[in-house]
Amino acid sequence: MNTDLVKLRKLAEQKAQQNPDSIDSNQSLEKVVEELRIHQIELEMQKEELESSQVELEQSRRHFSTLFDQAPVAYVELDVDRNVIRVNLAARELFELGPDDISNRFFQKFFSDRNRQSLHEALDLVSDYKSSSRCRLEIVTGSGRNKYVEASIARILDPKFNKNMYLCGFLDFTREHKFQLALEANEKQLQAHLKERQAMFDALPAHVALVDANGVIQAVNVAWKRFGEANGLDSPNFSIGENYIEICNLAHGDCSEEAVRVARGLESVLSGEINEFNLEYPCHSPDEERWFRLTITAVTPGQHDGAVIMHVNVTKEHQMHLQALRSQRLESIGTLAGGIAHDLNNLLTPIVMGTDLIETKHLNPMEIEVLETISENARRGARMIRQLLDYARGSQGLKQKTLQPISIIQDIQKFIRESFPKNIQFTSTGETDLYQVH
Repeated sequence: MNTDLVKLRKLAEQKAQQNPDSIDSNQSLEKVVEELRIHQIELEMQKEELESSQVELEQSRRHFSTLFDQAPVAYVELDVDRNVIRVNLAARELFELGPDDISNRFFQKFFSDRNRQSLHEALDLVSDYKSSSRCRLEIVTGSGRNKYVEASIARILDPKFNKNMYLCGFLDFTREHKFQLALEANEKQLQAHLKERQAMFDALPAHVALVDANGVIQAVNVAWKRFGEANGLDSPNFSIGENYIEICNLAHGDCSEEAVRVARGLESVLSGEINEFNLEYPCHSPDEERWFRLTITAVTPGQHDGAVIMHVNVTKEHQMHLQALRSQRLESIGTLAGGIAHDLNNLLTPIVMGTDLIETKHLNPMEIEVLETISENARRGARMIRQLLDYARGSQGLKQKTLQPISIIQDIQKFIRESFPKNIQFTSTGETDLYQVH
């Protein structure tokens, strides 16, 4: 303290000698020394404040260093030449650093060429203290494991050395990345499954539509669309997005009654009253008669999550059914004809026998002609009855025969001449040596 005072005194004396006019004649040298002493005290107080600030700054630096080391985020500090200065504990754990890994080969060891280039590009974007950048990188840890990190880069000023630095924070999102990859794989698998289901859906020959719990059409297959195009369906997007119940209720003209029944059936399936509704209905076009079978099935019985509506063209089945009914009617007629033919045969047998007995009597020519006509017609009737009986028995009772067409024509001619009025004449023309038929 005294040494400083002596120095100040000498400095003041030198200044006074250089500029003697600066000291007022009334001002004593002791006054100047007192002022210098006060100024010295002020300087000492400023020194104490500076030393206190330096202590606080050192404490803050140590506190920041502790926070830096214990931060849950992995931090790496780089100098302006992008050399690693220090890393915190989280970074050592993330990169699985060894004792000698903080070197200029930090980037070469833990980053591939492509990811190292991406990191340097992100560093280039940080031009001042207000800017920052982010990038996602893949790293290879000290144990050789692959990890995925998101890097956040900012520029800072080192207060100790007053130098520019880069602060790089790394967040490990390896689990999220693996989850994302698994999610993308599942999405691809789901898309492939949906394409497969759609292909199966479109491959169905029936006209199929899927409706939601309110009856709104969500999807239709290719057969539905083709039927709509072929029949002039007046609806955009083949009725997708429209309410099928309302469509049925608004139907008019042919099949409108069936449409109302379909609407009621669909409502019953959607409400869970029934699991399935079926209806066969006609849907004729100007060119052909058509029949369809409608089937409405709940997507999941009891869940009220929609229904599948399917229209199947059953025209061939319907025609086969009608043909079967006709065959049954013909079979019934054949059975009836067989019974009648049997009774008629019983009636004609005595006539044939009677004519044979009468032929043994002596008759005049007219009576003989009449008797021959009766006999021939009775025998013809018997043959017809045998044919009816053969038809009634079916194909098993029929025998294949060889016929001469000319003889059949002659029999018909004789029958007409004998049975029809005389003013009706029958004339036949043709070859006499026709081929025989079976």
